[in-house]
Amino acid sequence: MAIIEGMRAMDEGRQLRQSIEDLVNRAGALDVGYTMIRQAIPTVVMAFPYSAVWLPRRPLALTRKLGEVALASNQALSRAVALLQSAGYAAHGKGVLSVYGDFRPLAAAAGLGGWGRNGLIVHPRYGSGLLFTALFTNAPLTWEERPRQGGCRACGECVSACPAGALDKERLHLLRCLGHSLQGCGECMEACKSQLFHQADPIPKSIVDDPV
Repeated sequence: MAIIEGMRAMDEGRQLRQSIEDLVNRAGALDVGYTMIRQAIPTVVMAFPYSAVWLPRRPLALTRKLGEVALASNQALSRAVALLQSAGYAAHGKGVLSVYGDFRPLAAAAGLGGWGRNGLIVHPRYGSGLLFTALFTNAPLTWEERPRQGGCRACGECVSACPAGALDKERLHLLRCLGHSLQGCGECMEACKSQLFHQADPIPKSIVDDPV
C-alpha cells in the first residue's frame, strides 16, 4: 500500500511540475529549474530575460523593461501559486524586484547555470542576461537533477572590459563594482563570451499582452 501511495505521489509531482512549467513558460520565463532549501522545501527557480542595454544609462528604457519583466514574473508566480493552492498545497513566490535576497545561489543549485567571473550566473544558452525569481512550496514536486552546464569559460574578456578593475583573478571586488554598476555599467555582461543568446529585446510580446 505504501509503495502504491508513493507511486501516486510521484505521478502527482511530475504532473504538477509539468503544469507549472507550461504556465510560467507562457508567462515569459526562459527557463525553469528546481532545488531544495534545507533539503526540505521544494523550490522552483524561474529565469527571465535581462540585457545590459537596459541599465541606468538609459533610465526610461530601464524602467519600462524592468517593469515588463516584473510583470512577467508576477504573472508566472501568481499562476503557479494558484495552481498549487488549488491542489491543496502551500505556495508563495518572490518576484525579480523582491527584497527577499540573492536568488543567484538558488539558480546555481537549480542547474540554471554556473558562476561567472563577474559574479553573475551564466546560463548555457542565455549567458548572464537573466533575472531570477523563486517559488517555495510543500508540494511533492519530482524532478531529475540537471547536469551542471554553463558558467565561466575563463576567457578573461569581462576582466579586461571592467572599467573599475573589479575583477581580479578569482575575486570580485564588490565595492569597486558597485560604484560603477549604480551608474549603469554593464561592460562585463556585454563582453561575456558565454552570452550565446543576446538581443536588445528578448521579451515575448505575450508578457505585456496576456492578462493574469
